[in-house]
Amino acid sequence: MTISQLTLFILIILLIYIILELWKVLNTSKKIQQDLDEKLEKLNRTIQILTARLDAADKELFIDQLDEFEVDEDVKLDPLYNEAARVVYQEQNASASLIQRRLSIGYAHAARLLDQMESQGLVGKTMGSKPREVHPTAGNVDTLFDEAVKIVGEGETTSLSQLHRRLDIGYARTARIMDQLEMYGYVGPSNGEKPRAVLKK
Repeated sequence: MTISQLTLFILIILLIYIILELWKVLNTSKKIQQDLDEKLEKLNRTIQILTARLDAADKELFIDQLDEFEVDEDVKLDPLYNEAARVVYQEQNASASLIQRRLSIGYAHAARLLDQMESQGLVGKTMGSKPREVHPTAGNVDTLFDEAVKIVGEGETTSLSQLHRRLDIGYARTARIMDQLEMYGYVGPSNGEKPRAVLKK
């Protein structure tokens, strides 16, 4: 075998080797692409399921908030708003770190609650690292709030139906006043059908 024939033979072997390697790479790429397609399809299905569940949860949450909280036009208040507002009022300290500690929630959640309190007039604007100013109850409560305080102060317990009868107003407004009484520490939290405890008079 001459040198030229040997060179040609080596080139043919190299060419075959390159073709085989390319074939392997192409097959591997197809397999990887198929795996990726399957994973993307699963991910899309998961996203669709989660989106559907979150949409349903958001609708339920919105309905709950309409039942529980007084809203200004289209503003939805956080489910923890009343509890956070009560902490801020009782401590006379409107800081996200206080709410975070007392309610065992994240800092971002606590900051959003403070922003809602600002929009409702309960606390002042942010002042850098200093706690926000806590505003007095005037202007932040129903006009019948003081009368409601007198009514609940007559006994050791109170209820929504009692307040509803005595104030002679709608049930929804009565519920909002009761929430405000709880927020400012006059009555305890709701305990099912049982009357609420009167905490201060």
